Amino acid sequence: MPTVRIEAHVDVARPKVTRPPAAGCTADRLDAGRAYLVLHPLGLPRLHATCTQAVREGFTDGLRGSAGRPGADRLRSAFEAARGRLLRVADTLIEHELPDVAALGLLVDGDVLHVAAIGTCRAYLHRKRRTQRITSRDEAAVGILASGLVQSAVPLEAGDLVLAGTVSAFSAAAVKRVSEVLETAPDTAPSVLAQLLVEPAERSGIGAGVAVVRVP
Repeated sequence: MPTVRIEAHVDVARPKVTRPPAAGCTADRLDAGRAYLVLHPLGLPRLHATCTQAVREGFTDGLRGSAGRPGADRLRSAFEAARGRLLRVADTLIEHELPDVAALGLLVDGDVLHVAAIGTCRAYLHRKRRTQRITSRDEAAVGILASGLVQSAVPLEAGDLVLAGTVSAFSAAAVKRVSEVLETAPDTAPSVLAQLLVEPAERSGIGAGVAVVRVP
């Protein structure tokens, strides 16, 4: 299967929480730039960093351990490993309300984009000046411990643009600005688009995480 060349950028806006401190949303580029992980921690802010780190480490280990398998299987294995790692962390806590992490994973396998999402994350495909949603509209505040994984796959074409992130990155202001930019300059760099998405969340202090992937 041919492998498409991609350009991508991840960005985050930290929430303005001072007491206790919070790590907030995260976005990572993994697997030599073929995989992306966006996380939205739920529950007590003081546990955000611990939980997102557990999910990130488990996801990375799952990807590494499933190398060579089909993309959909690799993404599923990565999330299973992430859930297992987060469960082990949760088992050590004394809180009555266990923390959780909403998550979105992207994996480019050949010329196919595999997507998996749980909770307050979403992804869109922008192709030939038209945008379509590629994740479920169910955005309940649940994470990988409480909800099942929803997966999909999209064949990629030259010029495709994928915009993925936490719900907080897709405010009306952010979507309007990105739409205006793509209308006048469809080849705008992923780094610029990612910054446009997180800026409103950064100004409001709620935090956001995004991954923007383009097929040149």
